[in-house]
Amino acid sequence: MLVVLFIGVLIGINFFYFFIFLFFYFFIFIFIFLIPSFYSYFFLISYFLFSYRPENGFLKTSKSLQKPGGEFSSEFHTYSLEWTPQKLTTFVDGQVLLEVDMATQSFWDKGGWNGTSFDNPWEGRKNNAPFDQPFYLIMNVAVGGTSGFFPDGYPGKPWSNTSPNAVNQFYDASGSWLPSWELNNSAHPSAMKVDFVKFYCLPEVEGSCP
Repeated sequence: MLVVLFIGVLIGINFFYFFIFLFFYFFIFIFIFLIPSFYSYFFLISYFLFSYRPENGFLKTSKSLQKPGGEFSSEFHTYSLEWTPQKLTTFVDGQVLLEVDMATQSFWDKGGWNGTSFDNPWEGRKNNAPFDQPFYLIMNVAVGGTSGFFPDGYPGKPWSNTSPNAVNQFYDASGSWLPSWELNNSAHPSAMKVDFVKFYCLPEVEGSCP
């Protein structure tokens, strides 16, 4: 690496190409010597593409809730979303957790992306875009993540959000978290249990029903 860079400088290569060489060898070094698995390759690419980027506006339209004196997994709860052309409202056990206004401000404006180099993908559409079209409901159990959902230092968390090997760290610590899943407990095995799913429209709200 040093020999090639040194030769490049000696033959009079300009600074632009010099830095191209530098970046190229830097990533080759990272991929070969510091990242031992395919999953880490995937993680590193995803990290640079999706994590900690200014265009990620998730935190501006989200809210967390901690159950006092217990865990949400100890009993059934009702999670609801009321979606109208004017706002999105989320509920937990009938109590409002978050309201996102879509009547007076677009999501593009909420994200603060005016004046940036990004193109507005919802140009010419109403303020509620992209929620002006049908969506699927997906229910799943997600583990881990490096986008700040689980901050570093959280008790029992075995991976670092800034580590290029976070997936490996999580798997290597399976001895500390896998027993809590109780996969062999025939009476109460760990699982995402869904009692019911209901969809309905609000006739009193214009634009709510197809």
